[in-house]
Amino acid sequence: MKVSRLVIKNFQGVSELDVRPEDLNLIAGRNGAGKTSLLAAITAAVTSARGEKLRLVRDDAGEALVLLELDDGYTVRREVEDVGGRTAGPVTVIDGTGREVNAAQKFLSAIGAGFGFDPLAFVALPPQEQTKRLLELVHTDLPVAELIKLGGGMLPEVDYTRHPLQVLTALIKALEEHRRIAGRDARDTEGMVTKLRASVPTDFNPVVVQGFDLAGAYATLQRRDETAHQMERAKARVDEVFGKLELVRRQVADLEQQQALAESQWNEAQQALSDLCVGTDFEALKERIRTYEIDRQHLAALRDAEAREQQAAELREQYATLADRIEQARNKPGEILATAGLPIEGLGVNDDGFVTVNGRPFSQLSTGEQLRAAVDVAVATLGDLKVVLIDGFERLDEDGQHDVIEHLRAAGVQAFIAQVADSDLTIVSLDDEDGDEIKSVDGDDIPF
Repeated sequence: MKVSRLVIKNFQGVSELDVRPEDLNLIAGRNGAGKTSLLAAITAAVTSARGEKLRLVRDDAGEALVLLELDDGYTVRREVEDVGGRTAGPVTVIDGTGREVNAAQKFLSAIGAGFGFDPLAFVALPPQEQTKRLLELVHTDLPVAELIKLGGGMLPEVDYTRHPLQVLTALIKALEEHRRIAGRDARDTEGMVTKLRASVPTDFNPVVVQGFDLAGAYATLQRRDETAHQMERAKARVDEVFGKLELVRRQVADLEQQQALAESQWNEAQQALSDLCVGTDFEALKERIRTYEIDRQHLAALRDAEAREQQAAELREQYATLADRIEQARNKPGEILATAGLPIEGLGVNDDGFVTVNGRPFSQLSTGEQLRAAVDVAVATLGDLKVVLIDGFERLDEDGQHDVIEHLRAAGVQAFIAQVADSDLTIVSLDDEDGDEIKSVDGDDIPF
């Protein structure tokens, strides 16, 4: 669907205009001649536009009119009254049978989706806005739950409200950071395991240390000491008795009896000590107790190493899991883009969340590549009304202008291209080899 006739009266810089445009129309003229006003009038006809800085109605008029006849028989008539003069007024749409269409603005919204897209304006947009416009073309039903599952859970550093392609980019970045941390922790833990194992003698036997009865060894030494003390006390008693025997002869019988008893006790203690010492190396036992504390440290280091080995294994498993999730996340944009029906081949999203074409940010493309991509985006946003508006065409060099025109021609759209020239407002057809000027319509049917 294209514009077969354009009628404008008293709209901004255009006083009166009635032409039958071709597919590719160059609107030339000096500044203030009405080029931008003509483009704004086409936009106002189908979008109920608002004038942000300028009045839509000419200062010397009470009302404005924009009329579009479409090549499928529909006619769009937009009237702008001078009530502030900044808002497009009521619209009427007549179909091919002459009947008025109900809900005219809804009808226009349906046929004009993306209408008025300016490829050159798109090139001048900041990267964030370009990314927003381009990602609007990527329609995907990838649910947030799947993105969360892909990341192994909701990651706090990822904004899941953004476009799925941008979420995937942030997800990959977050997973790579998690993987880096897991790898670092695994390496640190493995290094600690190495140090701990190096601190343990090669001939260290943890089974012997674990089986050693420290309490029993201390109890044996205590019994030996107590028995030795008993023997010493008994010997002192014997000496005491012998002394008294020399001094107190009259008590010999009694003392001899006491001596015999003491000797018996001494003998019993001596025998007990002898029995206790059989098969026991007390010096070795004391040395074993001394070395037990060192061995216990070795045992603790060995157990710590075993625990850290388990921790390192878990970190390595976590690292592998994160690597697998990163790979899945990296593949997901390709899966989305492969089924999205995109107008731009090679569209993607980089690590910063900005749109790329064939792996390069849009801002780094050559002027020709940017223009071709921008025209593709413009065409992709159109509804049934295949019209593209371009303002400031003089900003391009000759090669750039030729490239845009050929790209528009290949896309089969109708274009209104405004360019500054040293002349009054002129509309030239770029479809004619001679570039003839488009003449005003003759007749009395101009609906003013």
